[in-house]
Amino acid sequence: MQKIEKFLKGKVYIPAVLAVFYIFWLFSFLSINKIIGETTIYKLEAIEFVIIGIVGAFLLVFFKNTAYFLPWLIFTPFIFARPFDAYTVPLCLYIGVAIVFIGLIVGIFVKKVKLKTGAFFNGLLILCFAIILGGINIMADYFFKQTAFLLLCAGGLLFFYSFLASTSKIKFEEIARLMMYLGIFLLLQAFTYYYLQESFIDSLLNKELNVGWGSTNNIGLMLLLILPFTFYLSISKKTWRTVLYLLIAFLQILAIIFTYSRGSIASMALCLVILLPICFVYARDRWTFISTLNILLLSSIFFFSYSAKYYPDYYQKFYSFVLKIDIDSINGRVPIYQKIIADIKNEPLFGYGMFAPFFTTDGIYIWGHSTVMHTLYTTGLVGVGALLFHFIQKYYLLIKKINIKKIIVIFSFATSGLYGLFDVSYYFMNYMVVFVVLLAVLEEEVKIKGE
Repeated sequence: MQKIEKFLKGKVYIPAVLAVFYIFWLFSFLSINKIIGETTIYKLEAIEFVIIGIVGAFLLVFFKNTAYFLPWLIFTPFIFARPFDAYTVPLCLYIGVAIVFIGLIVGIFVKKVKLKTGAFFNGLLILCFAIILGGINIMADYFFKQTAFLLLCAGGLLFFYSFLASTSKIKFEEIARLMMYLGIFLLLQAFTYYYLQESFIDSLLNKELNVGWGSTNNIGLMLLLILPFTFYLSISKKTWRTVLYLLIAFLQILAIIFTYSRGSIASMALCLVILLPICFVYARDRWTFISTLNILLLSSIFFFSYSAKYYPDYYQKFYSFVLKIDIDSINGRVPIYQKIIADIKNEPLFGYGMFAPFFTTDGIYIWGHSTVMHTLYTTGLVGVGALLFHFIQKYYLLIKKINIKKIIVIFSFATSGLYGLFDVSYYFMNYMVVFVVLLAVLEEEVKIKGE
């Protein structure tokens, strides 16, 4: 056990977990794209989740510090090479979760864990309660199935939040490294997608990126959450490490741009304008930081200028995706918002519920394209009030006794939250898993205290 724990504490552990999860995702992705047998995916998923469940249970039972379990927890939502919803959740996922849950319960009794609520618990609890109440007035056909699913999800998130807040001891730098490696995982997935297309350049200039668990907007959202942590690593190190982490941050920025998610790009741009001067002030190696940043910036300007002059067709296509915005409809969002406002007048208090069939004319379900608007439609004014309470509590606790670690966390939450004004950030389960883990493990390290 001592040798295993030494490995778990080492620098190689998280990259090793990343490699395992990338292989898990890759085989499923190749199966989905018919590069290997299409039926293979179901066998692979079953094997993968049994492995994840067993390893997770082992770590939870035999090691007091649950920080060792975190990479397995936050990487798991991103190994699915195919989309699914509440009605089509793969059975193997339930099996993996059940194995982990058994290990968690055994670990609690073996280690005599005393659960604490944590500083952010009240805000999360109120938000979860409001979500569960969504649609209670109309009692639609889907209400009981919706309630059962939401109770499972909300209970799981709250329980894991309290459990991790009570048992995880991890330094802020390790949290930042974990987030940075998650970003690398997403970059590898995006590169793999493009590599497997017939034309790398043509596919790069089309908004068709889809890695299974999410598409362009989802990838952009997750990278917004991750990017400030990568910048933190760049300012906390010196010489070649500063260069390395800035290069990784630069690749994440490029990935956000090439998602062509205008909400992500606008949120990132606003973040960088404010965050970069702060990073310069706090950088341990300012000369290396600013020199590397200037080289990367000048290289980008040269690349885009060169492309605009010698490859105008490609540049115009890129320009139309990134900067061309339909002001009148905000790229199709205004009609969605108008429908939500019109419909919510009939059920203003509790809305229509999270499973409410918000359809387009072709019968395809779409999100409300705004966290606030989607909350209003699904949970009514009660849900919006709960969401605002959660926001106020979250930022109040982070702003108290501000320091550079809290600044990084604020930018992570605020940048991805700003994106949530144009699209849905909350309620996207991948985002919420990572977000709740961050809330839980940050409390002790950045000195967050509840009232």
